[in-house]
Amino acid sequence: MTCISELLTADHRRCDGLFEAAVRAAESADWDGCRRELDAFRAALSRHMAIEEEILFPAFEAATGVAAGPTQVMRYEHQQMLGLLDQLHAALAASDAQRFDDSAKSFAEMMATHGAKEENILYPLCDEALPAVTGESLQKRAPEK
Repeated sequence: MTCISELLTADHRRCDGLFEAAVRAAESADWDGCRRELDAFRAALSRHMAIEEEILFPAFEAATGVAAGPTQVMRYEHQQMLGLLDQLHAALAASDAQRFDDSAKSFAEMMATHGAKEENILYPLCDEALPAVTGESLQKRAPEK
């Protein structure tokens, strides 16, 4: 049985790999490959965010009584990340390698900072506050995106 931290950290790594594949394709001017990888990344990221925002965060807030804390910050950062992802898609649509590269670097920085906060702070807090929630139970309840 996996804990929340293990499951969601592993999912971060999976999403990272998809994003890195999109960046590599763009670096090779393989715009079709980049589109496929970026679409796969967006789908994986959307599902990951849905698990957090629709299942994990509400459960954590209910268990701790804290709704204006770390989960609020994570939701805000999710919206910022989705905005940056839209910029990546716009650069991809224009086949603009420089704009894609600039946007990818900004996105990667934000994703790394955000992921570190979740992995080092929020997920361990969730493991502690929600001992009955397992990685498997999150997977089963995950919304389809």
